[in-house]
Amino acid sequence: MLKKAIVIILVLLAIGAAIGTIFMAYEYQKSTGDHQILLLIVEPKEHNPGIGAVDMAFVIYMKNYNAINMTPIYPGGMYHPNATAPVEVQPQGFGNRLLLHDTLITNNTEAGAKLAQETVEYNTGIKTDAVVIMTPAAVDAMINAVGPLNVEGLGYVNSSSVNSLLNEQNLRQSRGYSLYLVMRALMETYHTLNRPALLLAVANQYLQGNIIPIPKELFIQLAIASGTNKLK
Repeated sequence: MLKKAIVIILVLLAIGAAIGTIFMAYEYQKSTGDHQILLLIVEPKEHNPGIGAVDMAFVIYMKNYNAINMTPIYPGGMYHPNATAPVEVQPQGFGNRLLLHDTLITNNTEAGAKLAQETVEYNTGIKTDAVVIMTPAAVDAMINAVGPLNVEGLGYVNSSSVNSLLNEQNLRQSRGYSLYLVMRALMETYHTLNRPALLLAVANQYLQGNIIPIPKELFIQLAIASGTNKLK
């Protein structure tokens, strides 16, 4: 019983604090609320004091806490309307403009998340009200938990696939679009019998700091709903 209780608590915390916008919002329709969530995939290997550089982004659209769509946001060339980039990351051709790629380079993650939201809104017109930050390790862990994952256009995807997508150019499509297909396949997996394994992977990755939600309050509500609902 104790082990079961611990697992339930971990799942609730992780799902609520992590990517509940993708996996839980499908079932939580008791409350009303429309949201647009910015999901940032970051590469932590880059040398900076923050969590990492933004390699890919997505906007998750929610209606009545139900995820209805996911739009890929390609960071290339996107910059903040007025924030200045630190000297060490000022790229050639953009002057002192802060790129979306570099919005999370400081150790103030919440401030960086806000800069990322403002950058996406300035460049696309899409306003978001929450952020989820995720590393490739987190995505790989979820893939491994339910894999092999059948991804449209890519076939069966397994471990270390996300790092490969971020470092290599797919011959048929860009790495950004390939990553979008992977994330969409993971979202669809939530409604299968693999859901418990997926949730446990999310729990572990949240505890390891590979999944960061901002703010946490919105996701706690979703966690409670997901934890009490049965697989449909």
